[in-house]
Amino acid sequence: MEIYDQNNQAPGISHKARAGYRPVSMDDCLAHLRKYFDEFAVVRDQWRQRNRGYHLELVRHYRYHVQPGSSVLEMGCSTGDLLAALEPARGVGVDLSPAMIERARAKYPQLEFICDAAETVALNRRTFDYIILSDLLGYSYDIAALFRRLRAHCHARTQIVINMHSHLWQPVLAAAEALGLKYRQPIINWVTREDVANMGALAGFEVVQSYITTLLPKRVPLLSAFCNRVLAPFAPFRWFCLVSWITLRLPMHPLKKNESDEPAEPTVTVICPCRNEAGNIPAIAERLPKMGRHMELIYIEGHSRDGTLEACHRTKTAHPEMDISVYQQTGEGKKDAVWLGFSKARGDIVMILDADMTVAPED
Repeated sequence: MEIYDQNNQAPGISHKARAGYRPVSMDDCLAHLRKYFDEFAVVRDQWRQRNRGYHLELVRHYRYHVQPGSSVLEMGCSTGDLLAALEPARGVGVDLSPAMIERARAKYPQLEFICDAAETVALNRRTFDYIILSDLLGYSYDIAALFRRLRAHCHARTQIVINMHSHLWQPVLAAAEALGLKYRQPIINWVTREDVANMGALAGFEVVQSYITTLLPKRVPLLSAFCNRVLAPFAPFRWFCLVSWITLRLPMHPLKKNESDEPAEPTVTVICPCRNEAGNIPAIAERLPKMGRHMELIYIEGHSRDGTLEACHRTKTAHPEMDISVYQQTGEGKKDAVWLGFSKARGDIVMILDADMTVAPED
């Protein structure tokens, strides 16, 4: 494994030794990276502003994955901008650079920042809803070991969300650095989504989602949105996207019945977002099949004008044999309703059933 920048220069060592530098240990590797990022911290905000389009795209996609008000751990948090943008109820950022952490604490005093490496930090086995590794794996000395350490900070529903650069963009990024359009950065390794999935599996994780985004990382009015939101999801354009995404979680193990070795059926939550669907509410409860050893039905009503909320309450009263809950969302839109349902769900398996019944409850 080599650390070098695009001029074959490793940060923090003499010019004579730069060409063929290889870290002799993780401590040696971390020391060189720490020196590099301490120097980068002085100008990071200026470079972030120059490449604002790329960072805005990252925030947009992380907001898709991360529910506001959750507990979030970011490994390699830099100056804390991404972590703060996700609006966590409990946010913890870890970075090996004292200079980065000093700036993060000054900018976001409401968040907790710890100066340590992701591979060595001690968090007293605190668990989080989401763990973020944004552009971190390229600097990791031992990715498999890092994943094994992350297990201690995962509960049953924790998601590890990772983004990294596509190897196809290596020549483009090198050219951008040579032209002064991008700050020169050390390269430790390039990994693919398949590599991450394999190393995650060795650490006991499974893949939830894997995809690529960001066809045009520079911010160009109208054109960036068209390329990144309209063209990027489709072939052949997606083959040339910059950012690879992969989400990992611990696998769901069969539940056990007391002392028996026989697996028990899981519990199930059905979330039903509903707005102006009063006529369908009773039929949903009547037609929904019983699933798992226990099933709960959660109606999330979205400020209807046809009495949908009242229909939900009447349905709950009419079916005392069912575990039915009714909530009214405080925000707007289906996404807000679904997030509210997720926060109330108690089942091992969570499903969504739209109240318009375009999908039949029996299915």
